[in-house]
Amino acid sequence: MFPNWDGELLLFFQKLTQHPILDKFFTFYTSLGNRGYLWIAVGILLIVYQKTRKTGILLLISLLLTHLINNYFLKFLIERPRPYEVLEGVRLVIGKVAETSFPSGHSATAFGSAFVIFLRERGWLRWTAISLAVLMAFSRLYVGVHYPLDVLAGSIIGIMIASLVVYVEEKTCKKFQQKTA
Repeated sequence: MFPNWDGELLLFFQKLTQHPILDKFFTFYTSLGNRGYLWIAVGILLIVYQKTRKTGILLLISLLLTHLINNYFLKFLIERPRPYEVLEGVRLVIGKVAETSFPSGHSATAFGSAFVIFLRERGWLRWTAISLAVLMAFSRLYVGVHYPLDVLAGSIIGIMIASLVVYVEEKTCKKFQQKTA
């Protein structure tokens, strides 16, 4: 079902980037994606400030929807084994992960959260959010728990859900404003 080059690309990426300092960094950074901790914190910070409150609420909605759809539906539907289970030479930097591999939940929730910020905010905040999401996706390859197509699919799923959440909110607000005018 999945192409061989996906595994070859993972092995190439791991050999190219391997370093003890990066081991520590990516082990820590990828753990921030566990249960959405990083993005929950970002959402709460955005809610604290009036100017970004709606973005924070939408981020948390997108995070929840992305997590539910990705981790409780798609992963069970596809059931792709983790690379370290079937691909010789994968360097596993963290402990083994229980769920299946495709699509990446960390990438999905990272992009599902970051893309809400990208669509609603301007300047440094939007680019910081996208950078954090890209870094999360790379961390999953680095620590050896996902193939490149896993993180790409997760990223696309997150972007689609974030786009839908923002679209529905904009249409709902526009309709509500027309009724009250």
